[in-house]
This record gives sequence, C-alpha cells and structure tokens, in this order.
Amino acid sequence: MYLVRFADDAVMAFEHFLDAKRVLGVLGKRFARYGLSLHPDKTRFVDFRNNRPDGTNHPETNGTSFTFLGFTHIWASLGQARMWCGK
Repeated sequence: MYLVRFADDAVMAFEHFLDAKRVLGVLGKRFARYGLSLHPDKTRFVDFRNNRPDGTNHPETNGTSFTFLGFTHIWASLGQARMWCGK
C-alpha cells in the first residue's frame, strides 16, 4: 500500500482490489471514533493501472484517472509502448 497525504486529503494505492475494499470498509469506522468521516463525493475506487490484462476497467471502479490537489492524474503514451503517469 502507498499513502500520499496533504492536510486532510489523501490517496491510497493498493496492488490488489480486495485489499482496497477491506481498508475502505474499516477506514470509515476508524474515522468515526474521532468524529471524522469520509467525504462521499471524494471517496471512490479508481483502477489506475496503466493496462489491465483484459483491457477493461474493473466493474466497481470509476474510470482510470483522478484529481488530487487540483492535478488530474492520467496514464499517457510516450510512443513505442512506453507509458508514464502524467498530471
């Protein structure tokens, strides 16, 4: 798992979708202990792999890009089958 945090915003990255679902299921409960909550419009799953084996998005995710701190993160091609994460 990777965590990128700035003030009250965060992005969590997981290698496996089920790990992400498990953490999200617990995270809201842990936040509630301290009187905090997850913002429903900002909390979502994004399948941010540069290529899925079958070429489709995971059915429980919302797209392949996301905006964090005003920057939209996308996968882009540099040609010759090289990929990079742009913002």
